[in-house]
Amino acid sequence: MKRIIFLPGLLIICLSLFYGCASTPKGSSPSLSAGKAYYLKECGACHRHIRPEERTASEWPAILERHRIRVSLTPEQFDSLSQYILAGAKKDNSP
Repeated sequence: MKRIIFLPGLLIICLSLFYGCASTPKGSSPSLSAGKAYYLKECGACHRHIRPEERTASEWPAILERHRIRVSLTPEQFDSLSQYILAGAKKDNSP
């Protein structure tokens, strides 16, 4: 009986974690959704996807500026990409 209750509960927890990891950071707006699409398309073309939370909000601007000339995005698209990454960036005082 415990197994019947345990397995569906475990499935719900796993799906919740999976959905949470795949969602757009800090809410969803059209700009963030577009930024996520540009991130998935452009940021993995030359290297592995570096998740926004792997760097701090103060580290990202220099990284983004270095990569600006390497991506095939309009300035508006690049701004959406930047907003998406900065929205999910690690806070500067986080360990």
